[in-house]
Amino acid sequence: MRRFFRMLGVAALAASLALGAAAQPKDSKGKDQDKSKESQKIEDLITKGEYQKAVDLAQKFIAAGQVTEGLYIDLGVAHYNLKNYEAAIQAFEKAVEQNPFGTQALLYEATCYHDMGQEAKAAEAFQRAIDVDPTNNEVRYNIAQLYEKSNRPQDALAQYKAIYQQNPDFKDVAFAAGILLFNQGQYAEAGPYFEKAAALNPNDEQVLLAVGQNLLKTEQYDKAIPALLKYVEVTKNDTYKPAVLDQVAIAYEKQKNYEGALATYDRILALRPNWEKALLGKGNALVNLKRYAEAVPVLKSYLEISKNEGKKKAVQDLLKQVEPLAKKGGR
Repeated sequence: MRRFFRMLGVAALAASLALGAAAQPKDSKGKDQDKSKESQKIEDLITKGEYQKAVDLAQKFIAAGQVTEGLYIDLGVAHYNLKNYEAAIQAFEKAVEQNPFGTQALLYEATCYHDMGQEAKAAEAFQRAIDVDPTNNEVRYNIAQLYEKSNRPQDALAQYKAIYQQNPDFKDVAFAAGILLFNQGQYAEAGPYFEKAAALNPNDEQVLLAVGQNLLKTEQYDKAIPALLKYVEVTKNDTYKPAVLDQVAIAYEKQKNYEGALATYDRILALRPNWEKALLGKGNALVNLKRYAEAVPVLKSYLEISKNEGKKKAVQDLLKQVEPLAKKGGR
């Protein structure tokens, strides 16, 4: 199972830029400074969609010696909206030179690289922002998603864990970390993250399925069964229900709860009649319950539809043992 994460932070930044909302310049302590008259004029032009005029005006002010972080950010925003990404990045880098302790320009720079399809450079820009402000979980979340997209799961996991340590309730970071650990086969370590995700989103079908799958991997069948059954109740997609119920039935069998397995196989067959896997499971459950007379027709139904010669031979051998017992009065 895998959740496809959206680039929420990057998309928000891009939307902000596209709307012409230039960033408020920040000082080294992160407090908003009063906008200069120059910045206000440029931002008014950006808001009106007059991006080239905004570029020209920003360059005029800068040439006249009005060199500030805010003006360079305004210039970068105007270039961004004109899709002059390289020029925008140069402007944002100039803004960083003016204020090495600010992160706004770096976030915009990351957005430029993202729109250019240069995810590695976008991640670098985000990492620089993190170095300036290690408490910015939004940035960490974005860089983690970029690392996932770039097939760097360990780097992504490190970022998710850092967020989780600061704020375990942040977005779906617990679920994201759990998924990465699950995909790496680290099921025991994934467990606490999935538990936290379930506590935050008790009716999220993806979370329920992940929790159940992870519990199966750690052979905690008593906990896996209710999680998977809740998934079946919550999901509106019938496609995966039979497969999930099959896992529930197998978990019951692991517990030697053949009544539970039998009832579950009946639920599967109600959803997917004549599914050979469920027929075979039901037949075996009936045999384990010594309900031989009921098991015989189910196993014969399996033989009629199965194309697996190896399993058919095993079922034929089983029937040779079961049919005499059925005749002796096994239910």
